[in-house]
Amino acid sequence: MHCRSIFRQTITILDIGHVDIGFNTFYNSCLIYLKTWNNANLSFHDNTIEYGNCEGLGKCHLEAYAKGNKEIKGRMFNISTNIFTDLVSDCIVGLVSSDDAGVFPGVFYYNKFLTTQATVGTVTLDSKCFNFSHNIFDNPKSPYDLYVKKKAYERIFDFHRDSNLLLVNITSILTDRNIDCSGVNNCSSNGECVSPKNVDVSLVMLVKCAQDMTVQGNVNNCSDHGFCIRPDICTCASSFTGENCGLCMPSHWGTNCDPCPNCRNGECNLNTGTCDCFGAQWTGRLCDICSETFYGPDCLPLLTVLNVIPNQGFDRGGNDVHVWGHNFPQTDTYKCKFDTDVVNGVWVASNHVVCSVPKHADGTVSLEISSDGIEFSNNQVKYSYFATCPPNSCGRDVSPPRGQCLFGGCSCNLPWTGENCTTELLAPEIIEPPPQTINESVMYDYQLQLARGSIPVTWSLIYHPGNMIIDKRTGRLFWSNVIGRLLAYSVTVTATNIVGEHSIEWTINVPVSYSVNLLSLDPDGILSKPKQIDIVGEVAFSDLIAPRLVPIKLVIKSTLTGTERVLSPSNENYDPTLFRTTYYPRPDDAGTFTVEAYHPGLEQSTGNALTWEVLGMRCEPTFVSLKSYIDDSQTVFANVSTLKNVGGYPISNISAQVYGIQNVHVFKSEDKMEEQFFLAELLADGMISFGLQIKDVKPMSETFYIVFSTMKRTYARLQINIDLSIKKPLLILEPFAVKESIIRGTQNIFDVTIRNIGEIPARDVTIHIPDKSKITLMTLSKKGEDMNYANEQMRDSLTIPTLSEAIMSLAVTVESNTPLGELRGTIAVNTNLTTFSLPYTITITSERQFNLTFVIKDEYTYFATGAPLVVGAEVKLVNQDEATQKHDSHTMIQVFNLPNSNCRTVLFENIYEDKYTVYAKAEGHSTYSAIIIATPYTTVRDIFLQRRAVIYTWTVTPTTVEDKYKITLDSTFETFVPMPVVTIEPNKLDTVPFETEERDCVDFTITNHGLIRADNLRFFLPTGHPTLQFKSVNISPYFFL
Repeated sequence: MHCRSIFRQTITILDIGHVDIGFNTFYNSCLIYLKTWNNANLSFHDNTIEYGNCEGLGKCHLEAYAKGNKEIKGRMFNISTNIFTDLVSDCIVGLVSSDDAGVFPGVFYYNKFLTTQATVGTVTLDSKCFNFSHNIFDNPKSPYDLYVKKKAYERIFDFHRDSNLLLVNITSILTDRNIDCSGVNNCSSNGECVSPKNVDVSLVMLVKCAQDMTVQGNVNNCSDHGFCIRPDICTCASSFTGENCGLCMPSHWGTNCDPCPNCRNGECNLNTGTCDCFGAQWTGRLCDICSETFYGPDCLPLLTVLNVIPNQGFDRGGNDVHVWGHNFPQTDTYKCKFDTDVVNGVWVASNHVVCSVPKHADGTVSLEISSDGIEFSNNQVKYSYFATCPPNSCGRDVSPPRGQCLFGGCSCNLPWTGENCTTELLAPEIIEPPPQTINESVMYDYQLQLARGSIPVTWSLIYHPGNMIIDKRTGRLFWSNVIGRLLAYSVTVTATNIVGEHSIEWTINVPVSYSVNLLSLDPDGILSKPKQIDIVGEVAFSDLIAPRLVPIKLVIKSTLTGTERVLSPSNENYDPTLFRTTYYPRPDDAGTFTVEAYHPGLEQSTGNALTWEVLGMRCEPTFVSLKSYIDDSQTVFANVSTLKNVGGYPISNISAQVYGIQNVHVFKSEDKMEEQFFLAELLADGMISFGLQIKDVKPMSETFYIVFSTMKRTYARLQINIDLSIKKPLLILEPFAVKESIIRGTQNIFDVTIRNIGEIPARDVTIHIPDKSKITLMTLSKKGEDMNYANEQMRDSLTIPTLSEAIMSLAVTVESNTPLGELRGTIAVNTNLTTFSLPYTITITSERQFNLTFVIKDEYTYFATGAPLVVGAEVKLVNQDEATQKHDSHTMIQVFNLPNSNCRTVLFENIYEDKYTVYAKAEGHSTYSAIIIATPYTTVRDIFLQRRAVIYTWTVTPTTVEDKYKITLDSTFETFVPMPVVTIEPNKLDTVPFETEERDCVDFTITNHGLIRADNLRFFLPTGHPTLQFKSVNISPYFFL
């Protein structure tokens, strides 16, 4: 299969042998499902999958599934050179293979994942058959690029020691950060490029060369390829160099200084970015592939044989073969070598030599050629010899021929077989059995025989009694539980072999050996309700057959419904002449029931029939749903359902009872007084309609039942679902929420529209505002009418008719001394029947500006001579409050970076009074962050950065044994400094000697290398080890050093 299309819907490929899907565009599609079986090969390449949202479906956008029940060596999966962009799903690609599908080569190469969003991982791997290489992942919103689901053991072992472990090979091709943001104007020099065409706006604004630092310089703003760190000094991006970052680094090309490819046998063209190969023998993107007609590791024009035509012949030789290949020099000295036999060859062209085949024993040999008879080609091709059949073999001289000679052996024509086609195969012929008579309940066992026929033969039943079977290999028949009948059974059997088939038909007569008759029913007559019926009957056997257990058939018919039920009792062990069984009624049984007894092999009953009657009544329909609004203290529903007599006899003294609800009574629809239901008599097939009355009505949604019954417990039931509700107004508030920013010392007034879309007017509309909310109600009136001022003296209540509107005016007043921050709450709009909510968020801001200074300190400031401050710290002051957007002349985020300055303080000028987040860092120190409220009353603040006196460095060194590494942990710490510098030895612990009980104690040495005492030093031992428990014996948990 090969696809080349544009898809907008799901594509599913199931159980196809060879699948090649390439050069397609899947646009706005979901769930591409590729499933293959056993030796199926799948190639999914050069496709573009874009703009699809499959979020919440619990599946991957593309799933490749390899399934099967055996390991196939030729199986292959290839998913390469595809582009996945702007997709949203649980995962973008899922690679799955079943455990019983075996291990096969699967590759996942040169795919690109750009701006996709996966909740689990960009690629999920549930297979041990895929290798990853040269894929590009740029998906900042996905938690993982590769999420491995395949489970292994809890400990880590070498893959080659335990092949059950999952081996995942991942090769990274982005060894250098080289990201192009030219499409977004290089972040306008106000941000940092973190991925193609994306700006990380959470970073603070960097100092611009164009403002303060390049007034006197000539670095052209670092050519937009770097950052200005001091006047006329640029720090260039990784691909650029030069004083103004206008030049490319070595091995980079073009205006964007893209990295050159790794040309193997060529050099990078700095104008095009492609490889110019050294000589015509090299080709490929990296000049690492031999051109056509060039071979070997050095791509030389070696004499190479590619094919021989024909590649087989008879062992007597003498025929010519044509050898095809490359780089055949023109000469008259060509030699052809078949195994060890060398013969002359004739040069025809630079790619064509003709050889004469020598005699050779049958088998496959290697064919090589040489232009000088000395050096032969080393890429051997194969030539096969076949033995020649003797004359008159295979019955070729007989008419018609019995076979033919192929490749030195006989291929026989049917019906002939054997090494020389001398044995004739015979079609089967079955010996037909005579008509047979057998007794009931006796196992039938009969062996069919062949008059003639060549084995193997396959036997099959074509037409036969239901439980008869045949042995397909031997032709033996078995028939159990034989039941007699008036007509004989017909049996048809077929025998088949490679030559032909033969069928026979015969009959088997099984006489009826017993009859059945009914004796009694208990209870019988007319029943007031459905009851179980005990049925007793007798079995009469013929004089020649001894009494035994036999099958019996009872048929029970309902006159009312016309349905039949069949019971299959057996006669009794202690008295085979009797049988008993029980009929279990259905709850709605009613009317006349008739039971008859049958011999299972007969279509008509030979005995008597017994009957019984069941009184019954039904509600039609048997289930109703009632819905109404409450307008009074009671609700009446007339003609709810009809009660019908379905039993065939009159029913007397019928009353009604309600279950599941109170204050409800049932009445006959014809009764104008709506009195409680009572019916003295309901004639056969008679019916009467009824209704119900509900008193003391209240809103409800209930299920209840009406049961009609008599003194003799004849009953009928009606299920009722009822929904009673009160009509209410429905108010829609616009806006549905209030969100305002207020400057301290000001007042804002805003309007809210209240629209009634309910079924009744909204009466007694009042407004409730929380205390201390800074909000007051100014006016509340219907739209289009005079203002109704909402003050304490207002007495007239407001009514909003259906489909009408009212206007509510609210005032927000903030005093000048109100604290900055947010006020949140809910305003309630009340009516006489319901309440509606209006949430609000008031953000209080300030327009006061001032200068804020930060002093950066560490341990040296407090303990070293001269109280030195931290030099070269970077401080960020971030305000991401939406309320600050009203200050058009200031950005949301302000940044001051001083990594190389000699200043000990950082000054932020003209900032607004507000809440900020402060970030600070310096080389050799831990980071700092805090939330502050900046006010003009505190213009100088301290920041303490803790020095990192101890640094641990991990070093991983590959060893000569694959999948094993040597890990080294180095520690670096300062000594004799005015601060505590605490280290511990050993800094890592091997628990194996303790687990094997070789050791039970370890000593730790804790040293303070600083000049200041370390107080309250705490030492914690690990917990949760499955076999070891650590306990401290000679140390206090709190001590000084």
